[in-house]
Amino acid sequence: MAYAELIARTGYSLLEGASLPHELVESALTAGISHLGIMDRDGVYGAVQAHKAAKGTGLHLTIGAALTIADQPAAVVLVQDRRGWSRLCHLLTRARELDARRGVEKGRACLALADLAQQTEGLACLLRFGWEQPAAAVLREAFGKRLFVAWSRTLSPVDRDRLRWASELSAAIDAPIVASNDVLFHAAHRQPLADVLTCIRRKTTLHAAGRALLPNGERHLLPEAVFRARYAEIPTAVNAAHELAASCTFALSDLHYGYPREVVPEHTTPMAWLVALTRRGLAERYPDGVPASVSTQIAHELELIDELDFPSYFLTVHDAVAFARRQGILCQGRGSAANSAVC
Repeated sequence: MAYAELIARTGYSLLEGASLPHELVESALTAGISHLGIMDRDGVYGAVQAHKAAKGTGLHLTIGAALTIADQPAAVVLVQDRRGWSRLCHLLTRARELDARRGVEKGRACLALADLAQQTEGLACLLRFGWEQPAAAVLREAFGKRLFVAWSRTLSPVDRDRLRWASELSAAIDAPIVASNDVLFHAAHRQPLADVLTCIRRKTTLHAAGRALLPNGERHLLPEAVFRARYAEIPTAVNAAHELAASCTFALSDLHYGYPREVVPEHTTPMAWLVALTRRGLAERYPDGVPASVSTQIAHELELIDELDFPSYFLTVHDAVAFARRQGILCQGRGSAANSAVC
């Protein structure tokens, strides 16, 4: 069974991720990864490009974000279904609204713990290294069994601390441990770029940055055999990550624009209402009878509008023109749709 990498940031995570979405997708396919989590910081910026790159490859993308939480490390939220996408969008919007008032730096947003705890429907949550027990317990109550402890082992001096923290927190709040390499770039050779980004973010130099820089180049996508060997101390963590990723069935292709219903009366459809208005308009325009050529043209246009699912667009234009005429405002249509017989 291939493995899942739940946390990967793209270059759209400002001054953090050091690889583009398509590079992560290509490397994931080479590494034998079945599920890849695109988790940019405080946004879903890289999700569309990753979705396009993964389309038709068999790689399953898990969409989410690493949310900045006040007084705690980031909380990684994974979208499990369409409801979860709506909740994540609400959280991201909420964070931006709050930070616009606070005047925080570009690319950063911050939520209160209570904000996240109130928007959990359709989401799973991963707690990364550093979360304190009381705060984690709040999210455990809010997310229930959809809360997980993310354990990373990147061959760094703090690996033992990470393992101890994950084991203790998992036992304290009864949340499963999932393995993740907490990816910042697709391949090890991108570490120098990641270090430069760190220096820009911290307004320092490579010479002066010291321990702020990565200790090695291990924060990349690993081949399956290497990943399983690295996280062999808790083998259930690898399988738990795979199961979690598989439960996240949402994909960007599930999203479709839903046109507002304001221009359509109750108990009818946009297309039926457009047909009714068109017939009314024909009777007004041709009181002595509709010419055969016009009837043919109308039938053709209505068939095309229905096929393209465009009736609401015509109804919106009609609504705007009707308002302009009531107010005595001059208006003029332009383009092929505006010059159609239906209009």
